[in-house]
Amino acid sequence: MKQSNQVKELIDICDKKITTFYSPKKVREASRRFKLIEERAKGRCEACGVLARIKPLHLDHIVPKAVAARNRGKWHGKVPGPNNRMIDVDDFDNLQILCETCNTGKRDQGLWHDFRPSKQSLVDAMKGLIRTVNEITKDQPNQRFEILNKLKDCF
Repeated sequence: MKQSNQVKELIDICDKKITTFYSPKKVREASRRFKLIEERAKGRCEACGVLARIKPLHLDHIVPKAVAARNRGKWHGKVPGPNNRMIDVDDFDNLQILCETCNTGKRDQGLWHDFRPSKQSLVDAMKGLIRTVNEITKDQPNQRFEILNKLKDCF
C-alpha cells in the first residue's frame, strides 16, 4: 500500500514537471532566442562573426542582470538602453548573440559591452573587404567576380 502511494506521488511530480516544461513562457523564450539568432544575428556571433555551426551561440545581456539587480533602487527595475532611455533588462535592445568564447570572455565585470556592429561599421568592413579582393585579384577579373559572388551569399 505504502509503495503504491509513493509511485502515485512520483507520477504526480513528473506530470507537473511535464506541464511546466511546455509552458507558454518557455515557448516564448525559445521563439525569442530563435528570432534574435536567426533574424537579427543571421546565425553568427555579433562580436566575432563566427557561425553557429562552428561554435555554440549564447543569448547575452549587454547590461547584465546582476548589474541591474545591484542598481534596482536607482534604475527601478530597468537598465540604460540606446539613446539613454531606460528599458527592461530582457528587452531586445539589451540582448546580443555571442559565441561561447566571446560570452565567457566578457563576463560580468561591473561594466557592460555592446558588441553588436553598427550599420556604419558593417558598411566600412564590406568596403574594406571588397577593396582587398580587388587588390588581390587585379590581374584575374574572372576570379574576382567569383569571389565577390561567393561573399554575397555570406551576408
